[in-house]
Amino acid sequence: MSRENVETVRAVFKGYLSGDEAAVRELAAPDIVISMRPDQPDARDHKGYAGMLQMSAEWIEAWDEHALETVRVWDAGDVVFVVARETWRGRLSGIPMEHDSTFVCTVRDGRLVRMQIFGSTRSA
Repeated sequence: MSRENVETVRAVFKGYLSGDEAAVRELAAPDIVISMRPDQPDARDHKGYAGMLQMSAEWIEAWDEHALETVRVWDAGDVVFVVARETWRGRLSGIPMEHDSTFVCTVRDGRLVRMQIFGSTRSA
């Protein structure tokens, strides 16, 4: 089952990165829970499709430019880890930044049910 979970997570990221909202909705559970990086001052959980869209909109709104590239994906038993490189430019400062984030993804019955975001693989 873990190979299928990795493929589900890859497909969710591919859908998100290409702007294919229908693919993301098909592969994410309606009651998905996304936990923001715990080191963020406003860290909180986002629930369901509406929460997922709100989180994405808030994040994108903060930056003039934002890109995310999947660097590595692997199965770790009950979860799938994704390391992604994020690059962005601050809306107010204009300063370019780059950082790797780690996403811990839980898949059940072929759908993404939980995604936890961390600032590093070590903290994940």
